[in-house]
Amino acid sequence: MKPETEAAIRAHAVAEYPRECCGLVVVDHGGDEIYFPCRNVAPPGKSGRDRRNDHFVLSKADQGAALDCGEVVAVVHSHPDWPAAPTQGDLVSCEESALPWHIVRVDGADGEVVTAELVTVHPSGYRAPLLGREFFHGVLDCYALIRDWLPSAPSPLQGHSWDCSTTCFWLDWPAAWSRCRACHRCRVRASW
Repeated sequence: MKPETEAAIRAHAVAEYPRECCGLVVVDHGGDEIYFPCRNVAPPGKSGRDRRNDHFVLSKADQGAALDCGEVVAVVHSHPDWPAAPTQGDLVSCEESALPWHIVRVDGADGEVVTAELVTVHPSGYRAPLLGREFFHGVLDCYALIRDWLPSAPSPLQGHSWDCSTTCFWLDWPAAWSRCRACHRCRVRASW
């Protein structure tokens, strides 16, 4: 990574503190590496708590703008007041993106916001453990546990409507499955 890119990442992390910053490293059409800061659009939790302090979701509009600039070569985010070590959710998401992930620590002790270590994680075949896994909605949640336990599980990204009123893809699975949990009209009759 170029020093200018790292400096831009660190400046963005400080500017967004105490929220997680997020962005993309892009190689533009001229071959230059640039940091493209993105908005963190993580939705609030059920209690209304701002989840952007410990969670990030890249703005789709910002992702599109970054793609218009060139090739995305890495994903970036910060860990406010937490080590830059990747979480299980970071590792799983890194695998899914097939891109390196840069994580920068940012601390706000004594009123001064400073960055610390920057850790880079590369896709390496990581799979989260079935037992003792952290919970991250949409990444390591209940559906992900079932999907990881049954590797043949279809992905919701494959266009399934999750409406079991007409047909249910869960019924096509092994005989132990007679009903789905995707909708709340039916129950699972599995023996685990």
